[in-house]
Amino acid sequence: MKKLWANVLVFMMILPIFSFYSGSSDGIIAAEANKEGAIIAPVVHLVGQDEAGNPCDEVPWKKTPDQVWWGRNGFLMPNCQMAKDSTNTINIPANEENGFYTRPVFWTRFYLHVVSANGKSTEGDPWYVVIDDAGQAWFDPDGVFHDPRYYARADIGDQTNYVAGSCISNPNTQVDNIPGNNTQGPYIIDPAYQYNEASPTPTYQQNLFFWDNRRTGGATKRFFKFGWIDMVDYEVNSYVNNNDWDNGLALVHFYDPHPNTVEPNDEFHVDLATTFTGRTTFPNQYDDGEFIYRKGSGNYNQYVEVGDLRESWVVLTDSYNEPVTYQPLSFVGTNDLDKNYPLVSFIGNATEALQIGHELHTDFSLTVVFYDSDEFIYRKQDANHDTILPFSVETGDIRLTNVNTTRYTRSTLSNPMLNLNVNNQNKSFD
Repeated sequence: MKKLWANVLVFMMILPIFSFYSGSSDGIIAAEANKEGAIIAPVVHLVGQDEAGNPCDEVPWKKTPDQVWWGRNGFLMPNCQMAKDSTNTINIPANEENGFYTRPVFWTRFYLHVVSANGKSTEGDPWYVVIDDAGQAWFDPDGVFHDPRYYARADIGDQTNYVAGSCISNPNTQVDNIPGNNTQGPYIIDPAYQYNEASPTPTYQQNLFFWDNRRTGGATKRFFKFGWIDMVDYEVNSYVNNNDWDNGLALVHFYDPHPNTVEPNDEFHVDLATTFTGRTTFPNQYDDGEFIYRKGSGNYNQYVEVGDLRESWVVLTDSYNEPVTYQPLSFVGTNDLDKNYPLVSFIGNATEALQIGHELHTDFSLTVVFYDSDEFIYRKQDANHDTILPFSVETGDIRLTNVNTTRYTRSTLSNPMLNLNVNNQNKSFD
């Protein structure tokens, strides 16, 4: 199934569900009522489609054809890393002129209040969620979204940036000072969210928390952690078919310009007998779950050294049989468990003609030429027996990683309903 992001968001309420004991021994004390908790897992839908996948006018809660629900004129919903002043210190409104706006891509809704009644549950207190084309999630209790970011020029406590008198018309110090602005966000759900190297904030966080702290009344003060679950489009070790959306993606060899020597920036992988998931591997070839490294500055040995860069997730077990995880783009330290692991080269390199069995990866993410953990790896085949092997995915090639979570596919780029902002398309395959 083609999709931009994920197809399920999971919102997990993290609420205390305790009874309390007073510590008194004079008698039995009645326990306080348990607080309400919930686990909510709504499916996200493409803008322009309702819950059943039928066409609708943008989102189902839109009341009239001319209702403006995604920002407003002069205050469009922003790409938050970009919508800043020239000093990158003050948030500014996004508009058509500066191009710092986003377009909605996915929507969902959930309810904070659920009353169970033997299969006839009732729901109340809805919240609406939109994921935009920059990889930002926004929450709003009425479905009309406005830019809620902090605006320093209206903050009387900011003696450097405050503009005299501006707090009168903007007491909540929000970029969009429209009354009733109750939008919350952004919540960055894209690990590769990166648009402004000079000021890379806000940024992706592994732990995302939402607190219902509405200023306009009705706040439940409920607090929960949320994330997203994505169904894999194509599983590892599957063959590419004619109509698969990854057919035709450009491929490059792993970086190793002088294959007979080990040099800084060369890319290698470990050769495990089994991966941390228990999958049996094959020697001297890359298998999903094996760790990928880029040699660090001054490192010339074919084993993992201090300063080598991890290009994939690394999961190992310590002496207490507890899992230890190292993130991609982290450097190997002196006491790290993966230090001294032997490394092997990927099959094939840029110094030789492309051949059957070569291991290549896509190159659409943050680091050009080098592998990124959200890119895909393939083993070249020649299913049509024409002896012509292109540097692109073709029918019959073998996927060596799961293939999933494309930001943009060719069909969505040309979808007039979405009208994506080209400035946010930093993950396009086209």
